Amino acid sequence: MSRPATPSPPPGWRLHDAEGFIGLVGPVWEHWEGDDLVLAFTPEEKHANQRGAVQGGMLMTLADRVMGHALRVHLGGQPVATIQLDTHFLATGHIGEPIEARATPMRVNKNIAFIEGWISQSECLLMRASGIWKRLRDDGTAAEFDRRFGRGGM
Repeated sequence: MSRPATPSPPPGWRLHDAEGFIGLVGPVWEHWEGDDLVLAFTPEEKHANQRGAVQGGMLMTLADRVMGHALRVHLGGQPVATIQLDTHFLATGHIGEPIEARATPMRVNKNIAFIEGWISQSECLLMRASGIWKRLRDDGTAAEFDRRFGRGGM
């Protein structure tokens, strides 16, 4: 079974990634606002929970992705891994309305980093997240990450 063609990105956005898990739950779009990476998607029926709202796990997926990627960009592409991700759901997400995610590294030391994330729809804050990421040794992927996901991007 093949996946349907990816729709065109909204003006000023580009496809974030079509590979791996995020490719299955997307499309997810990206753009930059100053120094901040913003990821977004428009929820479809496949993102709905049993009540017809956006599934919380999709919001957690988006938070994990934007927080990890914001940190990797901050670190010049150095690999990282999620140690802990705390989420607080504040409002219900609606199908068909774009959702945006942002993140800011708060403190980075030699081995770990602390990050905050926010997910919103229209002007409504849906979820706050905070997390701890482990800094990993560069396994040779930093340059490739920077090429694909840095400001110059795909």
